Amino acid sequence: MQQFESIGLLNFEGDVLTAHRIPGILEDPLFLITDQWKNPVKLLTKEQFFNFLLGDFSITDTYGKAWNWPLESEDARPSSNRLKIFMEAR
Repeated sequence: MQQFESIGLLNFEGDVLTAHRIPGILEDPLFLITDQWKNPVKLLTKEQFFNFLLGDFSITDTYGKAWNWPLESEDARPSSNRLKIFMEAR
């Protein structure tokens, strides 16, 4: 897989969900979510990614574990400032 800027979304002694920002040429980027086994589990638009962070839906990893971002430990999540920088970078 090509290297894209990424951020660990949930870290429990290692990232269990990671977001990879795929830059758009004329539009907003897409966000590829991978699980702890580096398997792609969801491709999201910027709006969908934001909605995931708000808890509108869960993302299920390849072993069937559903992750609802705001319901997980705050200590396992990156700061809102780091997320904002990640989402807005070009």
